[in-house]
Amino acid sequence: MLITRNLRLHFSLFLLSLSIRFIFVFFSGYSPYDLHPDSRWIVELSSKAYQGDFDYDIGRFIAAPLYQSFIAVIKLLSNDYWGEILIVLQVLFSGFIVIVIYDIAYLLFKNRKISCISGIIYSFYPFTFWWVGTYATETLFQSLFVISVYFFIKALNTYSIRYIVYSAAFFSTAYLTKSHILLYSPFIVSIIFLINDRPMNQKINYAVIYSAICLLFSVPFGLFTLKHHNSYIISSNGAGFHFYTGNSEFGYTTVVNTPPFGSNEFRKMYNFDISYFNGSVHDSIMGLSQSEKQKVFFKEAVKWIRNNPSEFVELKLTNLVKFILPGVSKGHYSFHTWLYSIMISLPIYSLGYYGIAIAVKNNPKSHFWIIGIFISMLVFSVTFYVQNRFRVITIEPFYLIYASFGLSHIVQRINFPIINEK
Repeated sequence: MLITRNLRLHFSLFLLSLSIRFIFVFFSGYSPYDLHPDSRWIVELSSKAYQGDFDYDIGRFIAAPLYQSFIAVIKLLSNDYWGEILIVLQVLFSGFIVIVIYDIAYLLFKNRKISCISGIIYSFYPFTFWWVGTYATETLFQSLFVISVYFFIKALNTYSIRYIVYSAAFFSTAYLTKSHILLYSPFIVSIIFLINDRPMNQKINYAVIYSAICLLFSVPFGLFTLKHHNSYIISSNGAGFHFYTGNSEFGYTTVVNTPPFGSNEFRKMYNFDISYFNGSVHDSIMGLSQSEKQKVFFKEAVKWIRNNPSEFVELKLTNLVKFILPGVSKGHYSFHTWLYSIMISLPIYSLGYYGIAIAVKNNPKSHFWIIGIFISMLVFSVTFYVQNRFRVITIEPFYLIYASFGLSHIVQRINFPIINEK
């Protein structure tokens, strides 16, 4: 009876989530290239992969390999309709994740109303499906990462090696889609060691298994880049470039001194015309080999930091504030878009932060994983530069769960009997 009830809930939430995403794709009016500046080079790389060329060098860095390889496989199956198939698959992936969100919420709080509220919010929250109709890594990454977290929580609850393996496999595909999530990997190993009261040899074995699986997934692309670029690259080698863009005149302009919306300087910033802001040194670095340029990017960033200490402090503080606050970055969008984003996400962030605080206070071991994601994304956003789409796809799905818990906690405290039943 309980299994049947769960299946009905899963199926109902899936249909709801799927319907909203298809409606968005059909009626939003956006083309697959409109919402993401990376879409065109991603499609170009997929065409190279379709021809058997897996060198994903885009000049600035070598891109993570999985998404364009995935598109290439779709092109092999149906080159005429690859775009339509890709978008349908992204809608299905994003729609399915509502079930995983529901199950994560139940694993954490053992309350089906909290789980249902989490699923309903996920279905309607626009930032969970904003890129489903776009040729971009965001939807696939988010789906893979949420599934990896689900199995990780299962592993922490049961300490089953099967769930350790599943989580590591999905985490690996996630970092092969977007490499910034590698910052979370030290927290995974730490959580395995700290949370469970298990024999030390078992903790070591499970941490080693998780790490070995993640490393194993890097081998095909790593050996390819070692042969062609003289560097073993796990997923992407863009850390030096992103540190440089985030700690330079371009980064300061993007985050702190944003040009007026729609101006010529704004368009150059939006189109990533870094040499316009950083000068000819950028073009000279771009002429170097991939094995050299990331080191030079890093050195140029350090030079800018030394020469501009007050701007650097202002930049880091602004990154911090923008990471914590909800909504899109003010100045990067029209006033109305910024305002709508605040109105939609402020309740989620407020309740989410509250829910995390209460949950960690009551049971820190069971909720330390969300602190790990928060810290890793905070480090990414402050050290490099704040890009809210990375925050949206990485941590916001879990904010929805904790916002549901935070709402239930408030309701129970005022004795309003709406989420009291399990």
